[in-house]
Amino acid sequence: MKNLLEKSIWVAILFLLVGVLYSRKDSKKNTHLLFGIGWIFFGFYWLSLPIGFLETSDYFNALLTFLSSLLAWFVAYLELRYNDKFSEELIYLGKAAGIASLFYFPYHFVSTIQPTLAQEIVAKQTIFVLDFFNLPVSSEGNLIIYNAAKVGVVEITYACTGLGSMALFVGAIIPSKDKLKLRVKTLLVSLFTIYLLNILRNAFVVFATGESLFDGISLLGMEGSFNIAHNVLAKIGSLIALFLIAYYLLIKLPNLQERILDILSIPRKFLKEI
Repeated sequence: MKNLLEKSIWVAILFLLVGVLYSRKDSKKNTHLLFGIGWIFFGFYWLSLPIGFLETSDYFNALLTFLSSLLAWFVAYLELRYNDKFSEELIYLGKAAGIASLFYFPYHFVSTIQPTLAQEIVAKQTIFVLDFFNLPVSSEGNLIIYNAAKVGVVEITYACTGLGSMALFVGAIIPSKDKLKLRVKTLLVSLFTIYLLNILRNAFVVFATGESLFDGISLLGMEGSFNIAHNVLAKIGSLIALFLIAYYLLIKLPNLQERILDILSIPRKFLKEI
């Protein structure tokens, strides 16, 4: 059952991308139908993820992915009912989801078969940062080995590459109607910042794990240096960083800012209709 739910992402991407292409033909009804079907399958995909996160004690992402499935089905409902009041906002959401998915999921699929080049590059650059501080580290492919008194081994998974966050910003910026030059400049700044901060985040997790910084400590139900560093502290830091980068985008891209504000107002407008 779980495998079937996971494979639903490819159906979702297909409908979302066809919807992106169809949106150029000025046929809103068919565009909303395609996006709506895409969001339904997107919801099934998100529903396949919480169990995996719970198995690794990553309660934050377990809750986040479960709520994402509910949100996807809510958007699907709005798309399929086709209300002109939310039309432009929903078309933008469909485009953003389709573009972000195209940038993220094909490479994510490859990473489930074998470590990707991106994972190995991120591992080497994480080691470069740790080497700068003369820390005892080495790597084997996408594994980082910390040769301290207690040897710590951290695997750089696909999620550790930062490509998920990058895809999110790519999906948000490309469909925006701001000037092309401004979009390109803002996108490059955002991607570079995300990548740099992600390398520093990985270095912190490796250092904390290798040095057993948080052993014997319990924080938000987490125990062990890796769990506290990765699932609590690095997660909080990532959220703060993404919030600040998003704030930068909204300042630099006025059309995107207007579109996001319109999207955030959808629940309020929807509740008024009930």
